[in-house]
Amino acid sequence: MVGAVVLVALGMKDTLASVGDPLRTETAAALVGGAALYLLAHVAFKLRALAALSGHRMVGAFLLAAFLLVAPRVDALVTITVVAAVLWAVLVVESVQRRDDRRRIRGAASSAGA
Repeated sequence: MVGAVVLVALGMKDTLASVGDPLRTETAAALVGGAALYLLAHVAFKLRALAALSGHRMVGAFLLAAFLLVAPRVDALVTITVVAAVLWAVLVVESVQRRDDRRRIRGAASSAGA
């Protein structure tokens, strides 16, 4: 997971230097591949810790891996937008799917503290 964050940071550093131009293949691989690797690391952690598979994170990682094929051909701003949109979509789906669990946990925590 840490390695994925480092890859995204490295890719973002080079990406911000040339927002209007297409990214080099290495930079696109670091940015997009790092984000995909981050999602896959979460999938692996959840699988190991809870024996549960996180389908929406796997779909997000697959979408980013597929986008990696075209990322060096589009402007850097488009690449940043796609990576951000996929990560936000995964976050929104997870938030909606798990809202009842969060309410139950927060309710139990507030009643235990009272």
